[in-house]
Amino acid sequence: MKREDHFRLLASVALIDGHLDASEKERLIALARLMALRPNKALAILKELGKGAKLTGLKIPKRRVLRLALFQDLVLLAAQDGEIVPQEKAFLVKLAPHFGIELTELERLLETSLAAIKTGQYSSPIPTDEAGNLPEVLREAHAAGDGEARARFALRLLRDGEPLPERELPLFLRLADRQRVDEVGVAALLAEPIGTAPQDPLSPRDQRDGTKAFGAIAGLLRLRDLVEGEEDFLARLAAPFCVGRVLLRRTLRVYVPSSQ
Repeated sequence: MKREDHFRLLASVALIDGHLDASEKERLIALARLMALRPNKALAILKELGKGAKLTGLKIPKRRVLRLALFQDLVLLAAQDGEIVPQEKAFLVKLAPHFGIELTELERLLETSLAAIKTGQYSSPIPTDEAGNLPEVLREAHAAGDGEARARFALRLLRDGEPLPERELPLFLRLADRQRVDEVGVAALLAEPIGTAPQDPLSPRDQRDGTKAFGAIAGLLRLRDLVEGEEDFLARLAAPFCVGRVLLRRTLRVYVPSSQ
């Protein structure tokens, strides 16, 4: 999902009750900045939605992991300054039901997001000795011990039962190169049967480990620049790990200064 569509979807949910007060509008504009969306573009989108513009082809994803990744952007927005004030929490409480998130889960998500902001640790290498009883997506990420296994798992997440879009093939080749998989190895991976991605969603308490796992699977330690469309590509790969667009951009700044 492109950043404009991403923002349009989140803004439409915020407007679902037909009301957007000044503080909520301010938070959405701040979110747009974090997503590298110009404020005037964000304001134009809000104006369109406020006039009753219909979303075309956009809806809250059915898969819970994707819904949680979207909602996480709103939580990270509230947590940016290291605290979540009552007005910000009220805004999140208002939106949470539309993403299928219960209040108790929201509380845990707020806690872990604040911890992530304060520590600043978003993509350290995935540990190899803490697999335990992790959710399936993290367990498989831990089990992918070498570059080829990680590229294979990334491809499985990106395909999720469907062929890889042709426009994403060059981007997958870049990912495979970061994982030190040669052309012959890439061709073999692409020829393998298409499998489905793990369906078990991550809980908020697994958020930080999910970010580390994504960093390892995407080969972020060897990422030095971004090409056209790569941020959207990485956002799609990041979603199963409970990494939304805002947290992704914070992570990319560590490796690609020009991505700000």
